[in-house]
Amino acid sequence: EDGDGIYIRITGVSGGIASDDQFDSVACISLKDLLDAPRSTPLSCLVNDDDEECAVYDSVPEPYSGRDAIQELFGRLPWLVGLLFFLTVSSGILEYYDDLLQRHLVIAFYLTALVGCGGNSGSQAAALVLQAMATGELTATPQDVARVAQKEFIIGLGTA
Repeated sequence: EDGDGIYIRITGVSGGIASDDQFDSVACISLKDLLDAPRSTPLSCLVNDDDEECAVYDSVPEPYSGRDAIQELFGRLPWLVGLLFFLTVSSGILEYYDDLLQRHLVIAFYLTALVGCGGNSGSQAAALVLQAMATGELTATPQDVARVAQKEFIIGLGTA
């Protein structure tokens, strides 16, 4: 009608380009919606997003520039509290081995290298997984999460 839509015949979760005179069921979605949709979104969810089965595809995070400082703070706090917990556990482990560290001071020098390597390998894994998610190769499905966790666990064992 206004030139910015694509006509699609909906049959289940598949669709095809159509026009009014060819098919009974014709729906219009904007080209922007089609291009902005994640690859895994069925065409029927782009046209009729009222379906309960399409609710899973509506969880697109708000862009960084759209969140204020308070929203960002509350998004980050749970992660920081979790990391603080793990750092507290690490401190407890170091305190437990305090006598050993005092007798063999050279171990303390390797701790910084060990922590640095752990951070670097974690950053590599995070960057590669984020890249795969950005390109649509991975999604946040339980299957992909389990597959990535298993793969990264094996890589972690190999580098340990």
